[in-house]
Amino acid sequence: MENLIIESTDEFPSVFFDKTSGKLEISGISIPHNSSDFYTPLVEWLVKYVKHPAKETRLECKLDYFNTSSHKYLTEIFKILDELSKSGAKVTIAWYYNVEDEDMKLIGQELSHFLSLPFEFIEF
Repeated sequence: MENLIIESTDEFPSVFFDKTSGKLEISGISIPHNSSDFYTPLVEWLVKYVKHPAKETRLECKLDYFNTSSHKYLTEIFKILDELSKSGAKVTIAWYYNVEDEDMKLIGQELSHFLSLPFEFIEF
C-alpha cells in the first residue's frame, strides 16, 4: 500500500495520506462536479489503511470551502475513522477554520457531535 498524494486544483483539495506516520491531510477547496471520481480513491485507501493502521492516526482538515457532495464523502471518511477509533486505535481529527469563517467552524462542530472521535478546532 502506497501513500496517497494528490495535488490541489481549482476544484479539488490537496490530499496527503501517509500510511506509516498515520498523518492524513485534506486541504484547499472541494467543489468537484463529480465528487465520486475524486473521493472514491480516498475512501478505498482508508478502507485498506484501517486494516493495518499506524500507531496513531490524525486527520487534518484544512478546507476553505466544500460543496454538498463533498460533505457526503467527508462524512464517510470520518465514519471510517470513527470505526477505527471504536476498535481501540488512537484517532484525532484536527478541524482548521479561518477565524473569520464561523460557518466552517459550525460545520466541524456539527460533524463532531455525530462521531465519537476527538475533534480539535484550530483557528488560522
